[in-house]
Amino acid sequence: MGKKIAIQAQLWDNANLENDFTPIFNEILEAGYDGVECRFTVMKQKSKLKDYLKDHSLTLLGLHAHPSVFIENGELKNEFYSLLHDMKEFHIPFLLVSGHPTPTEEAQLSLVKSLSILADECQKNNIQLVYHNHDFEFANGYELFDRIIDNQNIGIALDIGWLYRANYPLDEFISKYTNQIKYFHIKDTTKKEWKELGTGTVDIVKAIATIESIAMEWWTVEQDNSVLPPFESANKSREFLTKLGY
Repeated sequence: MGKKIAIQAQLWDNANLENDFTPIFNEILEAGYDGVECRFTVMKQKSKLKDYLKDHSLTLLGLHAHPSVFIENGELKNEFYSLLHDMKEFHIPFLLVSGHPTPTEEAQLSLVKSLSILADECQKNNIQLVYHNHDFEFANGYELFDRIIDNQNIGIALDIGWLYRANYPLDEFISKYTNQIKYFHIKDTTKKEWKELGTGTVDIVKAIATIESIAMEWWTVEQDNSVLPPFESANKSREFLTKLGY
């Protein structure tokens, strides 16, 4: 209990975020969230963002990107160092990265190497890099995650909705990777459709009780899309967590 709750702004569409984050962040605050996670390109509006965060009680908790944006052939790009500078200036604690399907052994090893380089540099700057799972990472069972945790600087952002779609038990995953799970995406779903919390086929009450085993200040609600307008969707999920005491 006593969690701070953020939401991923993807629900409002990244194109809208990159056009103007202001109406999105206003709706996030109105829906009762404490923080927001969003695509790293929001930093293109850095001056406006600085003024907004100064005047509103909203925390920019994390930025999200694909590793290829920042690293190529094992070499860090200037864009990455620029982002780290901005994240430190704005006190953004988490950088989330997610991959594409890695069908070959070579591709998987290349991804892990890139994550390791990025995570080590983030650690030097007091930023936590976390890898956000989908379902495709489980094509070879836990193999990718076993490789990831070889570097203690790489955290896991566990998305419980994607884990459910991959047909892997939440309690087992948490037991295996307790020390590396640094971030949670609270997500409800059916096998084919993303849903507001409490309206999918995930036993979300049980899932939330399970993730409480890992002490964490923040949880982030994520819903990739919805048939409802974004504010209505976000508000519905927030009300669900409120009824549970969060």
